[in-house]
Amino acid sequence: MNEATELDTSNSEVSSGASQSYSVKVDGIEQNISVDELRNGYQRQADYTRKTQELAAERERLTQAEAIVDALESDPQGAIQALGNAFGVSLGNQTSQEEESFEDLDPDEIRIRRLESAIEAQNRTQRQQNMQKDIAEISEEYNVEINQQELFSHAVKNKIPNLKAAYKDMTYDNLLGNRQSAENTDEIVQDKRDAQIIDSSVGMAAGNSDFDAILSTTLKNYVPKLTDNVFSARPLFYALTNGQTVRRISGGAKIVVPIIYGTNSTAASYSDDDSISITGQTGITAAEYDWKQYAVTVTITGIEEAKNNGEAEIIDLLEGKIMQAEETVIQNMNTMFWSNGAGNSGKDFLGLNALVGTGNDSGSAIGGIDATDSDNSWWRSSLTNAGGALTLAAMSTMYNNISVGNDQPTIIISDQDEYEKYESLLQPQLRYTDATVADAGFQNLLFKGAPCTYDAGSDVAGKMFFLNTKYLRLVAHSDVWFKPTPFVRPTNQDARYAQILCYGQLTTSNRSRQGMLYGLTD
Repeated sequence: MNEATELDTSNSEVSSGASQSYSVKVDGIEQNISVDELRNGYQRQADYTRKTQELAAERERLTQAEAIVDALESDPQGAIQALGNAFGVSLGNQTSQEEESFEDLDPDEIRIRRLESAIEAQNRTQRQQNMQKDIAEISEEYNVEINQQELFSHAVKNKIPNLKAAYKDMTYDNLLGNRQSAENTDEIVQDKRDAQIIDSSVGMAAGNSDFDAILSTTLKNYVPKLTDNVFSARPLFYALTNGQTVRRISGGAKIVVPIIYGTNSTAASYSDDDSISITGQTGITAAEYDWKQYAVTVTITGIEEAKNNGEAEIIDLLEGKIMQAEETVIQNMNTMFWSNGAGNSGKDFLGLNALVGTGNDSGSAIGGIDATDSDNSWWRSSLTNAGGALTLAAMSTMYNNISVGNDQPTIIISDQDEYEKYESLLQPQLRYTDATVADAGFQNLLFKGAPCTYDAGSDVAGKMFFLNTKYLRLVAHSDVWFKPTPFVRPTNQDARYAQILCYGQLTTSNRSRQGMLYGLTD
């Protein structure tokens, strides 16, 4: 139908069994047209309108395409740059338009360049707004404060175009470390896939390029827990770290521990214009300890990979390997910290049988200071050969020998036999415990306010150590203390391995506040 068509509904006729019709004027001529004819005409008009619109859109697209082709032919460099800007793509080999000189250009070209610069600036602003929106959404979703610079740097460094994916990648370590159970492994791996770290098309087979990275990440995240487990597993570890942190230093040829062993002789009363002594002072020195190294290796063989060919299975296997390493470290370090440092050809850390023992058990002076020298009597610990059964009197004497005012032993440790002997010496109504030590999981009974507990090991048998942990310090290298290395595959072995490394030493700054009863028998 066209513009000349008029519809007159006053002359419509309706009869039973006949179609309804209307009187209409088409180009001034009155005609009767049925409802079916009207319907068909409307449908043809709607179809015509739709096709006309589609044709117009297609013509517009063709016009745009022709414009792009013309631009590429006339100015390929500029056209490519403009397209890159439009889609937010950085083209590193293109010269920035802001840096181009507008000299020697006609006014129209200058206006075009300035317009393009304005558009690019607007695009940058929009991209910045989008990034800020992503940051806000990430912060709200994970309930954390986002370090924008750190996140941007991580995204750029790892070529992750999506900020949310970059955040998941950056925080994957924590995510994995907080999930302990095997049933969550699939969710963990899916998070990595969402973060574009793992290709969903490949599995966890030995040939997967992500294999070593996932193993290394898992180990890295487990290490803090491993460290906590180690230093809460034995009374000595607890005593060395309770209430104080491991001392961390960045390096040096020796571990230097300052020591004050004498008084200042210039301290004295005076009157009027008496001369005040300016005599040079001694009594200040330093103990110097050698760095020691300790390592444990976590190995996954090729056959173990093959038997556990799956993401969950591999992670389960690795966690089992780490737990095995943890138990080994606990046992070995406990033995080492009780001994004299002479183990493994003198490569072991110093132990209490050197720091509190005779002074020369390790074959050399402790901290570079020879306690057998008469001038170094201040560097001697208190040692008593009980030569028989444990008595409260012997314990009291040792306690008092190494106490000065309120500077008293903080813990007493023996083997189980001597602990039970001490328990039998007490009246039931006098068996008090230290709640803090008990909460740490160790049986204890108080002696003069110091918790008395027990540990196992050949170097503890028949001995009772009276320790003031104020002067005992485990020193660690700030960069290498339970530091995991990445998993690697040696060229001559069908295995992958990583190592956990420790550089440090067990030290004391005051041996005179330490004591030991030895030669105890039942």
